Amino acid sequence: MNIVFSDHALLKMQQRRLSKRTVVAVVVNPDRVENAYSGRETFFKKFRKHSLKVIIIRTHNQIIVITAHWVA
Repeated sequence: MNIVFSDHALLKMQQRRLSKRTVVAVVVNPDRVENAYSGRETFFKKFRKHSLKVIIIRTHNQIIVITAHWVA
């Protein structure tokens, strides 16, 4: 499945110094997945002390990354 990034996600990733490679790693191999509102999904992956949280929405043939940020 094709992974694409929303403009919002790209902006926030740049501000938070997150690479596309790191975010894709969370989407491809998450430690935990939770359902969110409006059909969105939240993926988590632990990196040392914190987890990276990536919010996505699925369409017919792609995964759209909405945003990504660190959580405790």
